[in-house]
Amino acid sequence: FAGRDNLTQCFCNVGYTAVEKGVCGVCIAGTWKSVNGSSVCVKCGEGKYSVTLGAIQELYCLNCTANSNSFDGSNADTNCSCNIGYSGPDSGGKCVACEAGKYKNVSGSSPCSDCAVGKYSPTSGAVTILTCIECPAPFSSWYGSDNVTDCSECPLGETTGPEAACVRCAPGKYKQIPGPSECSSCPNHSTSPERSVSALACACARGFGGVIQGQGDDQNVTCEICPVAKFKGY
Repeated sequence: FAGRDNLTQCFCNVGYTAVEKGVCGVCIAGTWKSVNGSSVCVKCGEGKYSVTLGAIQELYCLNCTANSNSFDGSNADTNCSCNIGYSGPDSGGKCVACEAGKYKNVSGSSPCSDCAVGKYSPTSGAVTILTCIECPAPFSSWYGSDNVTDCSECPLGETTGPEAACVRCAPGKYKQIPGPSECSSCPNHSTSPERSVSALACACARGFGGVIQGQGDDQNVTCEICPVAKFKGY
């Protein structure tokens, strides 16, 4: 106040707090203070953030986007991370619920995980692997299945034959997903053993070299004729 002649009678303004005797420091981003005096700056609560220095009201604390959260005292929207069961960027972006057939048991920007082969989940926004339900025996399913109808009796390397019975893929064919779909043929100039479960089981014939293309479950083999001055005898 005007007329004060003693340092001890001075106090910090709103938006400032005492850092040592006679010295007031500005409230850092992520905090606020609405009263005069030496009391400490108050942190923005969980699920909020503030980029403002010297904030004088809690109104400066902004909400994280829907389905995301932050620790108290956060000073940027990048501190907002998607909740479990949701995925998206750690930058205030949109957090989207995990699709049925997937789950996510950690917060943050990591992608949702698929239910394993032989399981399914009809639940959106699932937060635990326990939502992935085992297909009834003897049926199986592919990664990320979202309905019990995805469960099929025919495993990898087999397809539906007469009277809905499962039969093995013939030599020169393969099937790398479970269910009733047909077996796929190996590429030209190659063959595979009976009941093959991957395109990588297709071996190129003599005089042809194999080139692996794609990644993961999408890998396949192309057989190319050996160039001049080279041979392949097996």
